[in-house]
Amino acid sequence: MSSVPWFPYSDVPPRSPRAPSYAGLQQRAAFARWLQSVRQERRISRKQLARALWGTKPEDTTTARIKKYETVILDAFGRPQRVVLPSPQTLRSICRELDVSWLTGFANAGYYHELLEALTALVGLAWQWLDEDDAFAREGARQSFRSLGVTELSGQI
Repeated sequence: MSSVPWFPYSDVPPRSPRAPSYAGLQQRAAFARWLQSVRQERRISRKQLARALWGTKPEDTTTARIKKYETVILDAFGRPQRVVLPSPQTLRSICRELDVSWLTGFANAGYYHELLEALTALVGLAWQWLDEDDAFAREGARQSFRSLGVTELSGQI
């Protein structure tokens, strides 16, 4: 029995260390603005979001971390100089609390490696299901699946 691959929405941590964000400063700044606008559209205060993410103890509900993710430090010419991104795990939790797709959040933050890992795991799961469902009982079905998609459904071609 093979193990089920990791999915970003599961409680199982990823196998590899945190992948870097590939977002440049402009994209990071756009992420910070996006995050703030989504939070405000949902009418969730920084304090409410912090409590939902990190607990109900007063010392755990500081808004500084949320504010840090929404702040763009500009240089003298008004260009982004520094933007802090949440870790993928924290961003996943933020997206869940704000009721937005984690795919959107990860794409905006430049966590493309994390997205590709999820897609790879999904493909692996699809192949596992096809094998378990004996979808390739007919000779040559596995090879034709790559280019044609589903070749049989309930025994019908």
